[in-house]
Amino acid sequence: MNASSGKTTLGIFVAPGAWGVFLSSLYASRLTGVRYPLVAALLLLAWAISRFGASAWQLPVQKQRQDNPALRLRPAVILSLFTVVLLRSYAGLSFDFPHHGISSWLPWQVSAVVLGKAAGGLLADRYGLVRTVNASLLTAAIAFLFPNSALLCLLAVFCFNMTMPLTLWLLAAELPGMKGFAFGLLTMALFIGYLPAQLDLLFFASLPVILATISLISLALLRGTTLRPAS
Repeated sequence: MNASSGKTTLGIFVAPGAWGVFLSSLYASRLTGVRYPLVAALLLLAWAISRFGASAWQLPVQKQRQDNPALRLRPAVILSLFTVVLLRSYAGLSFDFPHHGISSWLPWQVSAVVLGKAAGGLLADRYGLVRTVNASLLTAAIAFLFPNSALLCLLAVFCFNMTMPLTLWLLAAELPGMKGFAFGLLTMALFIGYLPAQLDLLFFASLPVILATISLISLALLRGTTLRPAS
């Protein structure tokens, strides 16, 4: 986030996380013998990156704080972005297409999530935030209405996840010098959106019309509040 002021790098950065979650859940039960050494190695790697790579991003943070001495919070914008991420988490855990019975379906669905997140930043840089948000969420809303088509389901998942890097980038821009807080705030939104699935409270969330409605609500939140310039 500090290495580039654009959205492209951010989209590529956040995308592989979906593969990480998928693979860790898939192989966790098969790696009992090396689970703890593996976790220790990952923690050590994370520490090394934060310890020896800090100089790569510290200067942009300091410069941004100097360029923005007065921080004017817009609660409506922050709440809008928070809600969009919460809804995306909630809907993402409720995808229940007929193709789930096919053993090879889930990796394709996860790949659609990964590629959608990466493409969101690329397309936003190329065509702008407004066009990317409009095209992605409108396409997702329409494609969700055809759950019996594997290709349209993948298209819906792909387009629905394109706003992931955009919401993070927008919140970081809304909170200059507070990228860590912006990242953590949206992570909390992801967790809250995850709770209904954990508590078996999804009910009708997997219905195509519900998923399409969530896409349109997300579009309205982004267009109505987030994409307006500060007054």
